[in-house]
Amino acid sequence: MFDLVVGDIVVINVGEQLPADCVLISGSDVTTDESNLTGEPEHVNKECLTEANMNSNPNCFMLAQSLVMSGKGSAMVAAVGVNTQQGKAEEKMNIEDEQTPLQNKLETIADTIGKIGMYCALLTFTCMCINLLVTCAINGTAVFSVTSLSKVVDFFLIAVTVVVVAVPEGLPLAVTISLAYSVLKMKDEQNLVRKLEASETMGGADEICTDKTGTLTQNKMTLRQIYIQECD
Repeated sequence: MFDLVVGDIVVINVGEQLPADCVLISGSDVTTDESNLTGEPEHVNKECLTEANMNSNPNCFMLAQSLVMSGKGSAMVAAVGVNTQQGKAEEKMNIEDEQTPLQNKLETIADTIGKIGMYCALLTFTCMCINLLVTCAINGTAVFSVTSLSKVVDFFLIAVTVVVVAVPEGLPLAVTISLAYSVLKMKDEQNLVRKLEASETMGGADEICTDKTGTLTQNKMTLRQIYIQECD
């Protein structure tokens, strides 16, 4: 399976899972289950690719990870790894989670509060140092004495404290608690949410339309009602 390359010939038997996207070149009564890719529970009949039906045979292609339900034959490997249809689908799923609008707003607020806290800490440290210099000048004491340096260290610690206090440490916890409460409220309405972040989006939805072609529907859509609003 791991040594296959494009152009190799693989033998197909009942109950086997296809290791790559293949083209059926010989066999009889071959059907596959492609429900893991298409969602359709019905088995798909496969026809061998010949010179006569080369331009009109769409059922010669066999998708990777589909299960052979009947028949046997041989097929030529057309794509492997991430180049298969299954590999492309999995590659699209491996994306980083995007931040929700609430998370973006919280990040903006945290950055703003952090900048304001930094400016306030710098201003506090500067004012206290200026006050120390003025006091030393009035009293006639040395500026670079041990006592003055100790006070400068105290001023620095006060400035650091201002920065630490300005950061809202309890904000993420409050948001998590509110999202968990929203998930419980949606559960009471028969709507199960797997991720806390999804409740932010789902909470703003008025109607949810779901579809499972071949199971719940007949792959047919009908317009039942339309609403048109005229703008002045």
